[in-house]
Amino acid sequence: MLIRETRTSQVRILVLLLVAVILTAPTRGEESDQQKDGAFLANLDQLLTRGEAQQVVDLAIEALRAQTVHPRNQWRVQERLAVALVDLDRAPEAVSIIEDALAENPDEPSLHLYLARALRQMGQKGRAVAEFRQAVDMNPSQYQWRLEYAEMLLALNIRRDALTQIRLARRECGDCDEALRGEVNFHLTVGNSAAALEPLQVLNSRGSDRDIQSLLIQALWAAGDSEAVVTMIDTLGVESLNGAEVLILAQAERMLGKAVQSRVWAQGGQEVLPGQWAAPATFWAIVSETCLLDEDLDQALMAIDRAIALEPGRAVFHHNRAAILVALGRQEEARQALAESERIAASAKGE
Repeated sequence: MLIRETRTSQVRILVLLLVAVILTAPTRGEESDQQKDGAFLANLDQLLTRGEAQQVVDLAIEALRAQTVHPRNQWRVQERLAVALVDLDRAPEAVSIIEDALAENPDEPSLHLYLARALRQMGQKGRAVAEFRQAVDMNPSQYQWRLEYAEMLLALNIRRDALTQIRLARRECGDCDEALRGEVNFHLTVGNSAAALEPLQVLNSRGSDRDIQSLLIQALWAAGDSEAVVTMIDTLGVESLNGAEVLILAQAERMLGKAVQSRVWAQGGQEVLPGQWAAPATFWAIVSETCLLDEDLDQALMAIDRAIALEPGRAVFHHNRAAILVALGRQEEARQALAESERIAASAKGE
């Protein structure tokens, strides 16, 4: 009896399921509408990718006016229309369109994202943050959205939450380059180059571009790792450096007291430096000090003379020159240099 009842129940369930399938299955006409709508939406996406925003606006408005898309796809057309309007710097219109779409589809995370972008363009940062938060909460796996959200938070100086979103994005995408660069940009924006060291090292280990290598040199210097700075620059080659990197290398050699490249600079002058970079007097003073620490007195004197030629009114340069001359045993010249240093200092006080 139990077996018979069970079989009867199974038959009833199968019948109900079959009826449900029949009732919910799209008709041929509906399938055709879906294909037509899908092709239309794909065309809008291609136009957006090509930057033809105005054409998207024209096509979308016409489709919505003529009701040529199925009602369930209307919000998708509105979404693309809003994206195009933002591309055309017509954010207020985009906000109105998206809010209409959201009224019917409040659980669509992408609509919250595009509303956030439109609000950001309008300068409504508070509302934009709320919409970004809604979008990422509804679709947490979208790491690109988190990075946008982090940018918005950082613009409002909400630093801790911004960094949290970036770290979540890194976890979601498996430390993808985009998220790593996002963290680098965060640390550089808040003025903490040393903190950017870890993501920069990961990026550099993947054979990143020259810009990443330059930022890594700066981060290593900010972290106080002079040895690592010199080692990395040795790998890149001094001839590839720009002016900022040359200055960092000069300071790193001074910290180490090793005038390896400083000796070359002191002897060769501007000709051995990057062609478009005019070395300042402070650079030559650093080179001079490094050579002095490494007991290369002749090169130290040559470098401080270059500094003085660029800024003759700096008392400290003449004082340093006096110290080098004393070490060289040229006492009379040293006294003259010291006297000049004192004269310049006294003149500055008189002013």
